Amino acid sequence: MESPASHSTSISWSRSNRRHQARQLTEDPRSVVYFHSHEDILLQKLRWFRVGNEVSDRQWRDVLAIAKVRGNSLDRDYLARQARALGVTDLLDRLWTASGPT
Repeated sequence: MESPASHSTSISWSRSNRRHQARQLTEDPRSVVYFHSHEDILLQKLRWFRVGNEVSDRQWRDVLAIAKVRGNSLDRDYLARQARALGVTDLLDRLWTASGPT
């Protein structure tokens, strides 16, 4: 099976995602670690769910958990734009319905 990360419509983690959060771990300025945003993780999991023929309970549970825990703090405009680009708008719509009101 094709690796989701190698798929041509994948999010370019190096330049397209909008939110890398930097955290300095020690006083050494070289000890910075970057984290992907909740939105970018959610989008990637939706893509993996699609590439895997929409059968992965794990990916779907993960996106539901992100939606429920993060709720209104998620940038829905960004998610809608990127979901269109990735071809997962229908899955994002299904997620909003399944996760309930926020």
